[in-house]
Amino acid sequence: LNTALQGLNVPVAYNVFKEPQTPPYICFLVIDYEQTYADDKNFVQNPVVRVEYYSKNKDISAETDIEDLLEANDISWDKADGYLDTERLYMTTWEFEL
Repeated sequence: LNTALQGLNVPVAYNVFKEPQTPPYICFLVIDYEQTYADDKNFVQNPVVRVEYYSKNKDISAETDIEDLLEANDISWDKADGYLDTERLYMTTWEFEL
């Protein structure tokens, strides 16, 4: 996932950057694990991932690039977005199970 996101030509980090970044940039992280059980044991554990895209202005083109990347990798996702007043940034998120 990291390599694929880096192909979008914006800074990418897992969870947080070590140094402050100038938008736009992407953070991604595992937010949960979806468990499948069989015979009273954990059979499969799939990570639930959130990709966060931060920008100074709403950027539909960049969002489409991210969605195209996810779709090209057969990833179904849920999307949400909003404005972070304290940061003065737009944040768009995609959540999906790997």
